[in-house]
Amino acid sequence: MRKGIIGLLLFGLLVTVPWQQVFASNVAMISLVHCLVPIGWISDPERASNHTPQQSIPPVDCLDQNRQGSRNSQHLSQRLKLIAGDIAVHDEQWQVAITQYRAAAEIADHPVPGIWSAIVSIYMGKLKDYKTALTVALQAIRVSPRDQDLRVSAAMLYLYYIPPYSRYRESISVMRPELGFTHPYYYSIAAGAYFALGQMDDGLLMAQEAVRLSRATNDPNLTTGLYLLGFMQRCTGQPELGIANLHEAQGLSPQDKNIQIALSEDVTDLCKSYGKVK
Repeated sequence: MRKGIIGLLLFGLLVTVPWQQVFASNVAMISLVHCLVPIGWISDPERASNHTPQQSIPPVDCLDQNRQGSRNSQHLSQRLKLIAGDIAVHDEQWQVAITQYRAAAEIADHPVPGIWSAIVSIYMGKLKDYKTALTVALQAIRVSPRDQDLRVSAAMLYLYYIPPYSRYRESISVMRPELGFTHPYYYSIAAGAYFALGQMDDGLLMAQEAVRLSRATNDPNLTTGLYLLGFMQRCTGQPELGIANLHEAQGLSPQDKNIQIALSEDVTDLCKSYGKVK
């Protein structure tokens, strides 16, 4: 009997400390929410990569109070580092933002969509350090292979930012269109890359999806999707469908010279020119 009581006491000691830590962590998270809600600050690490911090930043003293609770909470620590990165973006302190975002991503217990994309975005858009942006994107893709923003960012770097430009094969290899996208613009990029490589069957599938998503969401990318779809249809023996889609694209963008060229009477030589990318 005595041994049973001692065992229960020991068990109680073992489970009490973790639960105390969990309780303290929950209290700290609630306190953090009280810092953020009044100003509408978004602190969710799963946020989209195009998250833009609010104009009003969280009170420093309020955040400092919560840092004590973060010692026993990886989740709270990650949130605080993420917020510190957002505040640095707000203040245009780009290197500080990168450091804080990296720290938030590295202590996460699973790949966090958005954080690595935010880092790549800073290197591309703010620091104009395209080589580092590509290095970071490729490393992050290995950790988060389904992060479409990272995949397309890497593809764009191959296509437009790092010489030699127009590296369509590399862009397709990192873009991995077979995994799918949620944005019609991304499908258009993939369609254009396949078109340039002469892989019309793959290109048509991408363009069709770009058009479908654009119509469903009233996205302005519809013009580009229709242009690519119509052009490739003309190149693959579907002239009537192609011309109809190109006319619709022209109605949306009457001055677009590329659409005018795709509507020319004979596009045979132009179609043959695709697929000759080395």
